[in-house]
Amino acid sequence: MTIKKLARGTLVYGLGEVVSRLLTVLLLPIFTAYLSPSDYGVVSILTALSVFVTSLFSLGLGAAIAPVYFEGDNRIRKDTTICTTVVLLAASVVVLVGAGVTLSSSISRLLFDVTAYARLVILSLATSACTILTIPFRQYLQFEERAKSYVALSALSVVITTVLSLWMVVGLNRGVDGMLEAGLIGQAIGLVLFITPCVMRIKLRAESAIGLELLRLSLPLLPAFGFVFVLQHGGKYQLQWFRGLEEVGVYTIGFNLGLVISVVVTAFQSAWIPYFMSFAGRPGEARVVYGRVLTYYVLAVGTLTLGVFAIARPVVLLMTVPAYHEAWTVVGVTATAQFLAGICIVLLPGMYLAKEVQYIALLQGIAAATVVLLGLLLIPPFGVPAAAASLVASYVVLAAIQYAWNRYRKYVTVSYEWKRLGRLAVVYVLYAAAALWKRELAIQEELLFSGLLVAVLPILVYGQLDAVERGSLLTWGRSIFDPGAMDHTAGI
Repeated sequence: MTIKKLARGTLVYGLGEVVSRLLTVLLLPIFTAYLSPSDYGVVSILTALSVFVTSLFSLGLGAAIAPVYFEGDNRIRKDTTICTTVVLLAASVVVLVGAGVTLSSSISRLLFDVTAYARLVILSLATSACTILTIPFRQYLQFEERAKSYVALSALSVVITTVLSLWMVVGLNRGVDGMLEAGLIGQAIGLVLFITPCVMRIKLRAESAIGLELLRLSLPLLPAFGFVFVLQHGGKYQLQWFRGLEEVGVYTIGFNLGLVISVVVTAFQSAWIPYFMSFAGRPGEARVVYGRVLTYYVLAVGTLTLGVFAIARPVVLLMTVPAYHEAWTVVGVTATAQFLAGICIVLLPGMYLAKEVQYIALLQGIAAATVVLLGLLLIPPFGVPAAAASLVASYVVLAAIQYAWNRYRKYVTVSYEWKRLGRLAVVYVLYAAAALWKRELAIQEELLFSGLLVAVLPILVYGQLDAVERGSLLTWGRSIFDPGAMDHTAGI
Protein backbone atom coordinates (compact mmCIF):
# COMPACT_ATOMS: atom_id res chain seq x y z
CA MET A 1 0.00 0.00 0.00
CA THR A 2 1.63 3.27 -1.13
CA ILE A 3 1.49 6.84 0.09
CA LYS A 4 0.09 7.60 -3.33
CA LYS A 5 -3.06 5.68 -2.37
CA LEU A 6 -3.35 7.77 0.80
CA ALA A 7 -3.05 10.93 -1.33
CA ARG A 8 -5.79 9.73 -3.69
CA GLY A 9 -8.07 8.99 -0.76
CA THR A 10 -7.40 12.42 0.72
CA LEU A 11 -8.16 14.07 -2.62
CA VAL A 12 -11.45 12.25 -3.06
CA TYR A 13 -12.66 12.98 0.47
CA GLY A 14 -11.54 16.58 0.08
CA LEU A 15 -13.82 17.16 -2.88
CA GLY A 16 -16.91 16.97 -0.68
CA GLU A 17 -15.49 19.46 1.80
CA VAL A 18 -14.45 21.78 -1.03
CA VAL A 19 -18.08 22.21 -1.99
CA SER A 20 -18.94 23.32 1.54
CA ARG A 21 -16.07 25.80 1.90
CA LEU A 22 -16.45 27.16 -1.62
CA LEU A 23 -20.11 27.92 -1.03
CA THR A 24 -19.22 29.54 2.30
CA VAL A 25 -16.80 31.94 0.58
CA LEU A 26 -18.98 32.67 -2.44
CA LEU A 27 -22.01 33.47 -0.31
CA LEU A 28 -20.10 35.55 2.24
CA PRO A 29 -21.04 38.91 0.63
CA ILE A 30 -24.72 37.98 0.79
CA PHE A 31 -24.82 36.73 4.35
CA THR A 32 -22.65 39.55 5.74
CA ALA A 33 -25.01 42.03 4.06
CA TYR A 34 -28.04 40.48 5.77
CA LEU A 35 -26.46 39.57 9.12
CA SER A 36 -24.69 42.07 11.38
CA PRO A 37 -21.50 41.23 13.32
CA SER A 38 -23.71 40.72 16.39
CA ASP A 39 -25.92 38.31 14.43
CA TYR A 40 -22.84 36.38 13.38
CA GLY A 41 -21.78 36.40 17.00
CA VAL A 42 -25.04 34.74 18.05
CA VAL A 43 -24.74 32.13 15.27
CA SER A 44 -21.13 31.48 16.26
CA ILE A 45 -21.93 30.94 19.94
CA LEU A 46 -24.80 28.58 19.10
CA THR A 47 -22.65 26.73 16.57
CA ALA A 48 -20.05 26.25 19.27
CA LEU A 49 -22.79 24.94 21.58
CA SER A 50 -23.81 22.48 18.86
CA VAL A 51 -20.21 21.29 18.49
CA PHE A 52 -19.95 20.78 22.25
CA VAL A 53 -23.13 18.74 22.66
CA THR A 54 -22.34 16.73 19.52
CA SER A 55 -19.01 15.76 21.05
CA LEU A 56 -20.59 14.98 24.43
CA PHE A 57 -23.66 13.04 23.32
CA SER A 58 -21.88 11.12 20.58
CA LEU A 59 -20.23 9.40 23.58
CA GLY A 60 -16.83 9.41 21.93
CA LEU A 61 -17.99 6.63 19.60
CA GLY A 62 -16.76 8.41 16.49
CA ALA A 63 -13.17 7.68 17.54
CA ALA A 64 -13.86 4.26 19.09
CA ILE A 65 -15.63 2.55 16.20
CA ALA A 66 -12.52 1.92 14.09
CA PRO A 67 -10.59 -0.39 16.48
CA VAL A 68 -13.70 -2.50 17.12
CA TYR A 69 -14.83 -2.49 13.49
CA PHE A 70 -11.52 -3.66 12.04
CA GLU A 71 -10.67 -6.26 14.70
CA GLY A 72 -10.57 -9.68 13.09
CA ASP A 73 -11.65 -8.35 9.68
CA ASN A 74 -15.00 -10.13 10.13
CA ARG A 75 -18.05 -9.07 8.10
CA ILE A 76 -20.57 -10.00 10.78
CA ARG A 77 -18.57 -8.15 13.44
CA LYS A 78 -18.36 -5.08 11.21
CA ASP A 79 -22.13 -4.95 10.64
CA THR A 80 -22.81 -5.57 14.32
CA THR A 81 -20.45 -2.75 15.29
CA ILE A 82 -22.30 -0.24 13.11
CA CYS A 83 -25.77 -1.35 14.25
CA THR A 84 -24.80 -1.39 17.92
CA THR A 85 -23.37 2.11 17.57
CA VAL A 86 -26.65 3.31 16.06
CA VAL A 87 -28.60 1.92 19.03
CA LEU A 88 -26.28 3.59 21.55
CA LEU A 89 -26.43 6.95 19.78
CA ALA A 90 -30.21 6.81 19.38
CA ALA A 91 -30.59 6.44 23.15
CA SER A 92 -28.16 9.30 23.71
CA VAL A 93 -30.03 11.55 21.30
CA VAL A 94 -33.32 10.99 23.11
CA VAL A 95 -31.70 12.28 26.30
CA LEU A 96 -30.16 15.25 24.42
CA VAL A 97 -33.41 16.43 22.86
CA GLY A 98 -35.37 15.99 26.08
CA ALA A 99 -32.82 17.90 28.13
CA GLY A 100 -32.56 20.59 25.46
CA VAL A 101 -36.27 21.32 25.42
CA THR A 102 -36.46 21.34 29.21
CA LEU A 103 -33.39 23.49 29.82
CA SER A 104 -33.44 25.76 26.75
CA SER A 105 -34.21 28.93 28.72
CA SER A 106 -31.50 28.21 31.25
CA ILE A 107 -28.97 27.51 28.49
CA SER A 108 -29.91 30.76 26.75
CA ARG A 109 -29.39 32.69 29.96
CA LEU A 110 -26.05 30.99 30.53
CA LEU A 111 -24.80 31.84 27.03
CA PHE A 112 -26.31 35.29 26.48
CA ASP A 113 -27.53 36.49 29.90
CA VAL A 114 -31.12 36.52 28.51
CA THR A 115 -33.74 33.85 27.79
CA ALA A 116 -34.72 35.34 24.41
CA TYR A 117 -32.65 32.79 22.49
CA ALA A 118 -34.29 29.69 24.00
CA ARG A 119 -35.95 28.70 20.72
CA LEU A 120 -32.65 29.03 18.87
CA VAL A 121 -31.01 26.81 21.49
CA ILE A 122 -33.59 24.08 20.77
CA LEU A 123 -32.95 24.38 17.02
CA SER A 124 -29.19 24.04 17.57
CA LEU A 125 -29.58 20.98 19.80
CA ALA A 126 -31.98 19.30 17.37
CA THR A 127 -29.44 19.87 14.60
CA SER A 128 -26.81 18.25 16.79
CA ALA A 129 -29.08 15.23 17.27
CA CYS A 130 -29.25 14.68 13.49
CA THR A 131 -25.49 15.10 13.19
CA ILE A 132 -24.86 12.52 15.93
CA LEU A 133 -27.11 9.91 14.31
CA THR A 134 -25.26 10.34 11.00
CA ILE A 135 -21.85 9.39 12.51
CA PRO A 136 -21.97 5.56 12.17
CA PHE A 137 -23.30 5.73 8.61
CA ARG A 138 -20.59 8.17 7.56
CA GLN A 139 -17.92 5.98 9.10
CA TYR A 140 -19.29 2.85 7.47
CA LEU A 141 -18.79 4.41 4.03
CA GLN A 142 -15.28 5.54 5.00
CA PHE A 143 -14.24 2.16 6.40
CA GLU A 144 -15.55 0.34 3.33
CA GLU A 145 -13.59 2.81 1.17
CA ARG A 146 -16.72 4.01 -0.59
CA ALA A 147 -15.26 7.46 -0.87
CA LYS A 148 -17.24 8.50 -3.95
CA SER A 149 -20.57 7.75 -2.27
CA TYR A 150 -19.42 9.56 0.87
CA VAL A 151 -18.38 12.65 -1.10
CA ALA A 152 -21.50 12.72 -3.24
CA LEU A 153 -23.84 12.50 -0.25
CA SER A 154 -21.84 15.08 1.72
CA ALA A 155 -21.86 17.52 -1.19
CA LEU A 156 -25.59 17.04 -1.80
CA SER A 157 -26.35 17.66 1.87
CA VAL A 158 -24.27 20.86 1.85
CA VAL A 159 -25.94 22.16 -1.30
CA ILE A 160 -29.42 21.52 0.14
CA THR A 161 -28.52 23.30 3.39
CA THR A 162 -27.04 26.26 1.50
CA VAL A 163 -30.10 26.67 -0.73
CA LEU A 164 -32.36 26.53 2.33
CA SER A 165 -30.18 29.13 4.12
CA LEU A 166 -30.42 31.52 1.18
CA TRP A 167 -34.16 31.09 1.02
CA MET A 168 -34.62 31.59 4.76
CA VAL A 169 -32.18 34.47 5.27
CA VAL A 170 -32.51 36.37 1.99
CA GLY A 171 -35.86 35.32 0.56
CA LEU A 172 -37.85 35.25 3.80
CA ASN A 173 -35.58 37.70 5.70
CA ARG A 174 -35.61 35.50 8.80
CA GLY A 175 -32.09 36.40 9.91
CA VAL A 176 -30.47 34.21 12.55
CA ASP A 177 -33.68 32.17 12.96
CA GLY A 178 -33.66 31.30 9.27
CA MET A 179 -29.98 30.34 9.33
CA LEU A 180 -30.54 27.85 12.15
CA GLU A 181 -33.82 26.50 10.74
CA ALA A 182 -32.09 25.80 7.44
CA GLY A 183 -29.29 24.04 9.27
CA LEU A 184 -31.73 21.72 11.06
CA ILE A 185 -33.64 20.79 7.91
CA GLY A 186 -30.40 20.27 5.99
CA GLN A 187 -28.95 17.95 8.66
CA ALA A 188 -32.18 15.95 8.81
CA ILE A 189 -32.10 15.44 5.04
CA GLY A 190 -28.41 14.55 5.26
CA LEU A 191 -29.21 11.86 7.85
CA VAL A 192 -31.71 10.26 5.49
CA LEU A 193 -29.24 10.44 2.61
CA PHE A 194 -26.52 8.61 4.56
CA ILE A 195 -28.86 5.99 6.01
CA THR A 196 -30.16 4.93 2.58
CA PRO A 197 -27.06 3.23 1.07
CA CYS A 198 -26.05 1.70 4.41
CA VAL A 199 -29.26 -0.11 5.37
CA MET A 200 -29.25 -1.92 2.04
CA ARG A 201 -25.83 -3.47 2.79
CA ILE A 202 -25.71 -3.93 6.57
CA LYS A 203 -27.34 -6.89 8.29
CA LEU A 204 -29.30 -5.39 11.16
CA ARG A 205 -28.06 -6.87 14.42
CA ALA A 206 -26.79 -5.44 17.71
CA GLU A 207 -24.95 -7.12 20.55
CA SER A 208 -24.50 -6.03 24.14
CA ALA A 209 -20.93 -7.38 24.18
CA ILE A 210 -19.97 -5.15 21.26
CA GLY A 211 -21.77 -2.26 22.91
CA LEU A 212 -19.78 -2.70 26.11
CA GLU A 213 -16.53 -2.90 24.13
CA LEU A 214 -17.40 0.30 22.26
CA LEU A 215 -18.26 2.15 25.46
CA ARG A 216 -15.12 0.90 27.18
CA LEU A 217 -13.07 2.55 24.47
CA SER A 218 -15.24 5.59 23.88
CA LEU A 219 -16.31 6.90 27.28
CA PRO A 220 -12.74 7.74 28.40
CA LEU A 221 -12.58 9.92 25.28
CA LEU A 222 -15.41 12.24 26.37
CA PRO A 223 -13.10 14.57 28.29
CA ALA A 224 -10.90 14.69 25.19
CA PHE A 225 -13.78 15.91 23.05
CA GLY A 226 -14.58 18.51 25.68
CA PHE A 227 -11.00 19.70 25.57
CA VAL A 228 -11.07 19.86 21.76
CA PHE A 229 -14.14 22.06 22.07
CA VAL A 230 -12.26 24.38 24.39
CA LEU A 231 -9.31 24.40 21.98
CA GLN A 232 -11.37 25.34 18.95
CA HIS A 233 -14.09 27.50 20.46
CA GLY A 234 -12.97 28.67 23.90
CA GLY A 235 -11.65 31.90 22.39
CA LYS A 236 -15.12 32.78 21.10
CA TYR A 237 -16.62 32.66 24.57
CA GLN A 238 -13.76 34.67 26.03
CA LEU A 239 -14.21 37.26 23.29
CA GLN A 240 -17.90 37.46 24.12
CA TRP A 241 -17.22 37.89 27.85
CA PHE A 242 -14.43 40.44 27.50
CA ARG A 243 -15.12 42.23 24.22
CA GLY A 244 -18.76 41.62 23.13
CA LEU A 245 -20.70 39.81 20.40
CA GLU A 246 -19.53 42.15 17.62
CA GLU A 247 -15.92 41.04 18.01
CA VAL A 248 -17.11 37.45 18.13
CA GLY A 249 -18.78 38.05 14.76
CA VAL A 250 -15.61 39.52 13.23
CA TYR A 251 -13.50 36.66 14.60
CA THR A 252 -16.02 34.14 13.27
CA ILE A 253 -15.66 35.43 9.71
CA GLY A 254 -11.88 35.07 9.88
CA PHE A 255 -12.13 31.72 11.65
CA ASN A 256 -14.59 30.34 9.08
CA LEU A 257 -12.38 31.44 6.18
CA GLY A 258 -9.38 29.84 7.88
CA LEU A 259 -11.38 26.62 8.11
CA VAL A 260 -10.74 26.15 4.40
CA ILE A 261 -7.65 24.21 5.55
CA SER A 262 -9.88 21.91 7.56
CA VAL A 263 -11.18 20.72 4.18
CA VAL A 264 -7.82 19.08 3.57
CA VAL A 265 -7.29 18.03 7.19
CA THR A 266 -10.71 16.38 7.44
CA ALA A 267 -10.20 14.63 4.12
CA PHE A 268 -6.76 13.48 5.19
CA GLN A 269 -8.12 12.15 8.49
CA SER A 270 -10.84 10.19 6.65
CA ALA A 271 -8.22 8.51 4.46
CA TRP A 272 -5.53 8.26 7.18
CA ILE A 273 -7.36 6.09 9.73
CA PRO A 274 -7.95 3.03 7.50
CA TYR A 275 -4.51 3.60 5.93
CA PHE A 276 -2.48 3.52 9.14
CA MET A 277 -4.62 0.71 10.57
CA SER A 278 -3.47 -1.40 7.62
CA PHE A 279 0.06 -1.32 9.10
CA ALA A 280 -0.96 -3.10 12.31
CA GLY A 281 1.54 -5.92 12.75
CA ARG A 282 4.03 -4.33 10.33
CA PRO A 283 6.07 -1.98 12.56
CA GLY A 284 9.10 -2.11 10.26
CA GLU A 285 7.18 -0.61 7.36
CA ALA A 286 5.27 1.76 9.62
CA ARG A 287 8.52 3.24 10.93
CA VAL A 288 9.40 4.59 7.48
CA VAL A 289 5.94 5.27 6.08
CA TYR A 290 4.59 7.24 9.06
CA GLY A 291 7.66 9.50 9.01
CA ARG A 292 7.34 10.09 5.28
CA VAL A 293 3.64 10.90 5.66
CA LEU A 294 4.42 13.64 8.20
CA THR A 295 6.96 15.25 5.87
CA TYR A 296 4.63 15.19 2.89
CA TYR A 297 1.72 16.41 5.00
CA VAL A 298 3.76 19.42 6.16
CA LEU A 299 4.90 20.15 2.62
CA ALA A 300 1.46 19.87 1.03
CA VAL A 301 -0.89 21.25 3.67
CA GLY A 302 1.67 23.78 4.94
CA THR A 303 1.93 25.20 1.42
CA LEU A 304 -1.84 25.50 1.13
CA THR A 305 -1.99 27.20 4.53
CA LEU A 306 0.60 29.76 3.47
CA GLY A 307 -1.50 30.38 0.38
CA VAL A 308 -4.38 31.27 2.71
CA PHE A 309 -2.12 33.83 4.42
CA ALA A 310 -1.27 35.32 1.03
CA ILE A 311 -4.84 35.93 -0.14
CA ALA A 312 -6.56 36.59 3.21
CA ARG A 313 -6.70 40.40 3.08
CA PRO A 314 -8.01 40.89 -0.48
CA VAL A 315 -10.58 38.11 0.01
CA VAL A 316 -11.96 39.72 3.16
CA LEU A 317 -11.94 43.22 1.65
CA LEU A 318 -13.74 42.09 -1.49
CA MET A 319 -16.19 39.65 0.11
CA THR A 320 -17.40 41.53 3.20
CA VAL A 321 -18.70 44.92 4.24
CA PRO A 322 -16.34 47.26 6.18
CA ALA A 323 -17.63 46.14 9.58
CA TYR A 324 -15.88 42.78 9.02
CA HIS A 325 -12.63 43.94 7.38
CA GLU A 326 -10.38 43.39 10.40
CA ALA A 327 -11.15 39.67 10.14
CA TRP A 328 -8.30 39.34 7.62
CA THR A 329 -5.73 39.39 10.42
CA VAL A 330 -6.93 36.04 11.81
CA VAL A 331 -7.66 34.07 8.62
CA GLY A 332 -4.14 32.70 8.12
CA VAL A 333 -3.56 32.30 11.84
CA THR A 334 -6.66 30.19 12.38
CA ALA A 335 -5.82 28.23 9.21
CA THR A 336 -2.47 27.47 10.87
CA ALA A 337 -4.33 26.01 13.85
CA GLN A 338 -6.18 23.62 11.52
CA PHE A 339 -2.89 22.68 9.86
CA LEU A 340 -1.35 21.92 13.26
CA ALA A 341 -4.40 19.87 14.21
CA GLY A 342 -3.60 17.67 11.23
CA ILE A 343 -0.05 17.16 12.49
CA CYS A 344 -1.53 15.91 15.76
CA ILE A 345 -3.62 13.45 13.73
CA VAL A 346 -0.49 12.17 11.96
CA LEU A 347 1.01 11.46 15.39
CA LEU A 348 -1.96 9.36 16.60
CA PRO A 349 -1.42 5.86 15.08
CA GLY A 350 0.59 4.54 18.03
CA MET A 351 -2.27 5.22 20.43
CA TYR A 352 -4.83 3.60 18.14
CA LEU A 353 -2.77 0.51 17.44
CA ALA A 354 -2.06 0.08 21.17
CA LYS A 355 -5.74 0.74 21.99
CA GLU A 356 -4.71 3.51 24.38
CA VAL A 357 -6.84 6.28 22.91
CA GLN A 358 -8.06 7.13 26.41
CA TYR A 359 -4.82 9.01 27.00
CA ILE A 360 -5.77 11.55 24.33
CA ALA A 361 -7.86 13.35 26.95
CA LEU A 362 -4.85 13.94 29.18
CA LEU A 363 -2.83 15.52 26.38
CA GLN A 364 -5.68 17.62 25.02
CA GLY A 365 -6.50 18.79 28.54
CA ILE A 366 -3.04 20.34 28.80
CA ALA A 367 -3.49 22.07 25.44
CA ALA A 368 -6.97 23.30 26.42
CA ALA A 369 -5.55 24.79 29.61
CA THR A 370 -3.02 26.62 27.44
CA VAL A 371 -5.67 28.26 25.26
CA VAL A 372 -7.72 29.30 28.29
CA LEU A 373 -4.75 30.78 30.13
CA LEU A 374 -3.46 32.67 27.10
CA GLY A 375 -6.97 33.89 26.35
CA LEU A 376 -7.41 35.26 29.85
CA LEU A 377 -4.08 37.09 29.57
CA LEU A 378 -4.28 38.36 25.99
CA ILE A 379 -7.91 38.68 24.85
CA PRO A 380 -8.98 41.52 27.22
CA PRO A 381 -6.29 43.93 25.93
CA PHE A 382 -5.87 42.70 22.33
CA GLY A 383 -9.19 41.13 21.32
CA VAL A 384 -9.62 39.22 18.06
CA PRO A 385 -5.91 38.69 17.10
CA ALA A 386 -5.17 37.36 20.59
CA ALA A 387 -7.95 34.77 20.31
CA ALA A 388 -6.40 33.46 17.08
CA ALA A 389 -2.85 33.49 18.47
CA SER A 390 -3.85 31.55 21.60
CA LEU A 391 -5.53 28.94 19.39
CA VAL A 392 -2.30 28.38 17.44
CA ALA A 393 -0.16 28.25 20.59
CA SER A 394 -2.38 25.56 22.09
CA TYR A 395 -1.99 23.32 19.04
CA VAL A 396 1.78 23.77 19.09
CA VAL A 397 1.70 22.55 22.69
CA LEU A 398 -0.58 19.64 21.77
CA ALA A 399 1.69 18.46 18.94
CA ALA A 400 4.77 18.67 21.17
CA ILE A 401 3.28 16.70 24.05
CA GLN A 402 1.71 14.18 21.67
CA TYR A 403 5.16 13.40 20.28
CA ALA A 404 6.70 13.28 23.76
CA TRP A 405 3.96 10.91 24.93
CA ASN A 406 4.54 8.60 21.96
CA ARG A 407 8.19 8.38 22.96
CA TYR A 408 7.36 7.85 26.63
CA ARG A 409 4.88 5.02 25.92
CA LYS A 410 7.27 3.47 23.36
CA TYR A 411 4.71 3.13 20.61
CA VAL A 412 5.83 2.46 17.03
CA THR A 413 9.26 4.02 16.57
CA VAL A 414 9.01 6.40 13.60
CA SER A 415 11.85 7.86 11.54
CA TYR A 416 10.96 11.55 11.25
CA GLU A 417 13.00 13.89 9.03
CA TRP A 418 13.65 16.45 11.76
CA LYS A 419 16.23 18.60 9.94
CA ARG A 420 13.99 18.93 6.95
CA LEU A 421 10.94 19.65 9.08
CA GLY A 422 12.93 22.32 10.92
CA ARG A 423 13.79 24.08 7.65
CA LEU A 424 10.16 23.96 6.61
CA ALA A 425 9.14 25.51 9.94
CA VAL A 426 11.53 28.44 9.45
CA VAL A 427 10.22 29.09 5.93
CA TYR A 428 6.65 28.90 7.22
CA VAL A 429 7.15 31.44 10.02
CA LEU A 430 9.00 33.95 7.83
CA TYR A 431 6.42 33.75 5.03
CA ALA A 432 3.49 34.08 7.46
CA ALA A 433 5.12 37.13 9.07
CA ALA A 434 5.48 38.80 5.65
CA ALA A 435 1.84 38.09 4.82
CA LEU A 436 0.67 39.54 8.17
CA TRP A 437 2.52 42.83 7.61
CA LYS A 438 0.11 45.51 8.81
CA ARG A 439 -0.68 47.70 5.82
CA GLU A 440 -3.21 50.13 4.39
CA LEU A 441 -2.96 49.41 0.68
CA ALA A 442 -5.64 50.21 -1.88
CA ILE A 443 -7.39 47.13 -3.22
CA GLN A 444 -5.41 47.21 -6.51
CA GLU A 445 -2.12 47.38 -4.62
CA GLU A 446 -3.31 44.70 -2.23
CA LEU A 447 -4.09 42.36 -5.11
CA LEU A 448 -0.60 42.96 -6.53
CA PHE A 449 1.07 42.30 -3.15
CA SER A 450 -0.93 39.12 -2.64
CA GLY A 451 -0.12 38.02 -6.20
CA LEU A 452 3.59 38.40 -5.49
CA LEU A 453 3.26 36.35 -2.31
CA VAL A 454 1.44 33.59 -4.19
CA ALA A 455 4.03 33.62 -7.00
CA VAL A 456 6.93 33.21 -4.54
CA LEU A 457 5.32 30.29 -2.71
CA PRO A 458 5.90 27.47 -5.24
CA ILE A 459 9.54 28.56 -5.62
CA LEU A 460 10.05 28.28 -1.86
CA VAL A 461 8.41 24.88 -1.73
CA TYR A 462 10.30 23.53 -4.73
CA GLY A 463 13.50 24.45 -2.96
CA GLN A 464 12.58 22.15 -0.09
CA LEU A 465 12.29 19.03 -2.29
CA ASP A 466 15.09 16.54 -2.80
CA ALA A 467 16.24 15.41 -6.26
CA VAL A 468 14.00 12.32 -6.37
CA GLU A 469 10.93 14.32 -5.34
CA ARG A 470 11.66 17.01 -7.93
CA GLY A 471 11.94 14.36 -10.61
CA SER A 472 8.67 12.76 -9.52
CA LEU A 473 6.97 16.14 -9.50
CA LEU A 474 8.16 16.90 -13.03
CA THR A 475 7.02 13.47 -14.22
CA TRP A 476 3.62 14.03 -12.66
CA GLY A 477 3.41 17.48 -14.25
CA ARG A 478 4.20 16.06 -17.71
CA SER A 479 1.60 13.35 -17.25
CA ILE A 480 -1.09 16.02 -16.84
CA PHE A 481 -0.41 17.26 -20.35
CA ASP A 482 0.50 13.82 -21.73
CA PRO A 483 -1.88 11.17 -20.33
CA GLY A 484 0.24 8.45 -21.89
CA ALA A 485 3.35 9.44 -19.99
CA MET A 486 4.84 6.77 -17.75
CA ASP A 487 4.07 7.25 -14.08
CA HIS A 488 7.40 6.73 -12.31
CA THR A 489 6.02 7.65 -8.92
CA ALA A 490 4.02 4.50 -8.21
CA GLY A 491 6.33 3.37 -5.43
CA ILE A 492 6.08 6.58 -3.42
